[in-house]
Amino acid sequence: MPVTFSTEQDEQRRWRLRPRFSHLTIFDQMVANEFLATDERRNRQQKALSVIPRFSARQVSHYRKLFNHLNLSQGAAPQAKDPRRIPPLTKAVIQDDEAALVAKRLPTGGTIGGLTETSGTTGASLRIFHTVRGKEMYQFLEQRSRRWDRVDPLGAAAAIRQRPNLPLRPDGTPLPDGETLQLPAWSGIGYYFETGPFLGFAKSNSLERVADWIEKPARHRIDRLVTVGTFGAGVSKAPAAKVHPQFQGGQ
Repeated sequence: MPVTFSTEQDEQRRWRLRPRFSHLTIFDQMVANEFLATDERRNRQQKALSVIPRFSARQVSHYRKLFNHLNLSQGAAPQAKDPRRIPPLTKAVIQDDEAALVAKRLPTGGTIGGLTETSGTTGASLRIFHTVRGKEMYQFLEQRSRRWDRVDPLGAAAAIRQRPNLPLRPDGTPLPDGETLQLPAWSGIGYYFETGPFLGFAKSNSLERVADWIEKPARHRIDRLVTVGTFGAGVSKAPAAKVHPQFQGGQ
């Protein structure tokens, strides 16, 4: 069936916001954005590419110095080609001068949303500061992906992840090996939407345990199978009695 603005609106209506979030319009806006005319999308992108560097130059000392070094006028990026001159941010730069990458103030209306830390599997762990909207966007974009996949929001979802990336147990403690986490709603998206239950299993379990957990889903009442991949998470429409081909491929 062709994908149109109307079909995506219908699909979004399957996702029922919880009463306290019924005022949110961001999800409908994201649907509409997918069908913008090419010129309108390009204009919005160019505007964002101008506003973000300008704010960074004024409020973030690292970028103010960098843009001056690159001779970008007043720290802005007035030409479409100019953002390409900005080098990628590396872990080494963050580790050398973390404070220089923290904005002196937030954009109008912005509030601090906390921080996250990387796992440190490729070196020293990094702290990443977020605004409230920045953290929210993770869930907003995840819901969009599930909508694109035509996932039933009321189905059970399951995930095999590294322990720091799993929700805590109801008593506030991390999930131990050998135990299944059971929550009444999906992790993340379930905060905003009415969903089915969520089940989690730690990646640190032995492969034998993981295989047993997947091959006997009935004991966990899973009716939607996780897309395992490299033990990341995503809900599949495949029946729970079948192991997803991405897992069978040895990833």
